Amino acid sequence: MKANKCICSSCPNEDTCQLEKGGFCFTHVRIIENDYQFEQVDNHGCLPPFPDLRTLFMCRSNLSNSELPQRVLCCQDEDFCNSIESTPWFDDSFFTDANQTESDSSFKLTMFGGSNFITTINSKSVFDSKKNFVISQKSAHGNSRSRSVKKECESSSRMDSGLHRLAEKTLAMDVHLEKVIGSGRYGEVWLGNYKGEKVSVKIFLSHQENSFFRELEIYSSFLTINNNILRFIGADITSKNHTTELILVTEYIEYGSMYDYLENNPLTNIRQMLSLMNSLANGICYLHEEINSVICPKVPISHRDIKSKNVLMRSNFTCCISDFGLSLKKTHKINKETYNYRVGTKRYMPPEILSQTLEVDSFESFLFADIYSLGLVFWELFNCLRFNESRNFHQIPFHDLVSNDPSYEEMNDVVCIKKKRPNFDQQFLLNNPDYLVSIQNPHKFD
Repeated sequence: MKANKCICSSCPNEDTCQLEKGGFCFTHVRIIENDYQFEQVDNHGCLPPFPDLRTLFMCRSNLSNSELPQRVLCCQDEDFCNSIESTPWFDDSFFTDANQTESDSSFKLTMFGGSNFITTINSKSVFDSKKNFVISQKSAHGNSRSRSVKKECESSSRMDSGLHRLAEKTLAMDVHLEKVIGSGRYGEVWLGNYKGEKVSVKIFLSHQENSFFRELEIYSSFLTINNNILRFIGADITSKNHTTELILVTEYIEYGSMYDYLENNPLTNIRQMLSLMNSLANGICYLHEEINSVICPKVPISHRDIKSKNVLMRSNFTCCISDFGLSLKKTHKINKETYNYRVGTKRYMPPEILSQTLEVDSFESFLFADIYSLGLVFWELFNCLRFNESRNFHQIPFHDLVSNDPSYEEMNDVVCIKKKRPNFDQQFLLNNPDYLVSIQNPHKFD
């Protein structure tokens, strides 16, 4: 009998969840440590069927590389198979010998029957064999038990269950958060430190899990590094105060978003503007490009929310694209009867999306929509160029035609019915007659 219901520790109004056909119940146990006090914390819930990335992420992989253990049980053989009684708690043997500095770091998947499995990861772990440890098993449902362990930690290649010993700490525990540097509909972005490197830590609200897994899927598509795509470091799923936290860790870009930079700084020469335009165009080209390769294939990707707030600026006046929570791959299946393609930032939406005339059957239509939005970002850059002036001239597209938070109807009226487009600063062009010609010779105003 296949499971229909699972125990759920994070469902808002009840302690069970309904399982999709072919889905899995899961239990996630992790060890947290504070001054030699080790606590086991468990989380229970439902997962969709394979090959959904959420299930692959939870049941068959781990994107971090650290030191304390975690364990995941996924099952589907009967209702509530992820109950407290079946929770794969750790016993004393998860401690490794103090003299053992390295262990096998390979991924190990052990199957139990045809549908239940526990995932474990091996890595390096060092503990003082003479310390007193208190291991507390604490359930999200309130059950807890603890015991004192005073023994020399023995080096062994197995646990009582026959699985390799875990020595895995989640990525979230390796990242030290410093301060909030941004926020949005998805949650917050923090400046953090990961193994001595400044990083950006994007923490998604629990109800934004679709955006989290979509971003994770898109970043996983970049099998080659492109300087104009934000570099992905890792991802993690953890819990805080019995609330699930979804975490993406990326490189930290010192100037922040293009929008924030332009709000406070004009572009003082054409080379700066062209460098930003060129690197942004390169990033879009890489997203849209199809790479037919046996080793590193890549399908075209539409970003679907290109705007200056989703472009990050480096100090050398190059930029990279971020925020892929709404992105669409060419291989994604679309039900045109129910698919909502009116997503993104209304101000930057192309006419065919505002007027709901986008050809959903053609993936190229989504790529063309990106190019329209790219043109509006280019307009922002163009309007911010000022010679020998320190004043800021940043304006967002249609700033003089629509409200600060325009509705679909307002944007459709301006862009589709009245066919308005952002204007260039005519006075500036009159005062600088060589401006357009100078773009062909960017050294002129260095």
